[in-house]
Amino acid sequence: MPDGINEKDMLLTADFMDAFNGYAFYLTDDKKLAASHKLYDGGWETTVLPTTEAWETSLDVMPYLAHYEYNPEYVMLNSSPAAGQMLKSLYRSDNRGKTWTRVGDLTASIGGYPTGVSFRKEKDGWITLSNRGQDFVPLYRTQDGGRSWAVQRVEAPIDMQKAYANAYSPAFDQENDYHGIFIAEFVKDGEKTIVPYETKDAGDTWTPLPYRLKDIQGVPVLNFDRLNMGRAISIDGKTIYTMDTYNHEDWQPIRTDIPLQDASQFFLREDGFGWVLLNGRIKMTNDGGQTWSDPA
Repeated sequence: MPDGINEKDMLLTADFMDAFNGYAFYLTDDKKLAASHKLYDGGWETTVLPTTEAWETSLDVMPYLAHYEYNPEYVMLNSSPAAGQMLKSLYRSDNRGKTWTRVGDLTASIGGYPTGVSFRKEKDGWITLSNRGQDFVPLYRTQDGGRSWAVQRVEAPIDMQKAYANAYSPAFDQENDYHGIFIAEFVKDGEKTIVPYETKDAGDTWTPLPYRLKDIQGVPVLNFDRLNMGRAISIDGKTIYTMDTYNHEDWQPIRTDIPLQDASQFFLREDGFGWVLLNGRIKMTNDGGQTWSDPA
């Protein structure tokens, strides 16, 4: 259990890119929102966010962390929807979680139900949403550190213009932050189609790639890593898909020796090492997902 957290505190969510980059968010027994992260020299650091509204420390608050390689770090808080509206706020840390400041209330400027938040640079970020009647791919952008947001118009592929779209926050290449991917899920006649969108100009424009997937498990099992390599698992769990966006290769199928149905998290490295979380248990692979076993 992290330092500063006790048994009565409730874990809301945890989001880590690796052993040190990420946070676990807790609702404390005295109704405060706490963020805990691991320290490089051992132990954990836990800090309370300076929340200002009652919903931010309610049982249904949900934090979304913006993964960014360096300071600052951002977290967006969402409420459960009430009367068709989801309350939203944004917080920022400039010292790797030692202290947090409130950027502002996002409710009026971000319509709909968020699916994630990400930042490419200190001031350049995106919030994505699930579709609630919008006639556009729901992607909002800030260029002033989250103080103001505007819809970034992204065109749907011609054959999907009558579908509705859910969007998931962009991932930017750790070696070239002008290169990024976000996932759009188009729903048409009850069928879901996954379309990756790519930028090569730091998010100013986004182009749909021709490499599509259907009948797969959704985000976060479907994901693009910090090198913009795509990973996915079929709904029946019998097939893994990988995609190399550098070489613009289509999704490559890999048959698995056990079904990976109903996964909740999935990670697969280029060297073949990976893990998947199935019903609270971890399975591991060292051959790119062909065979899976319990951790040694």
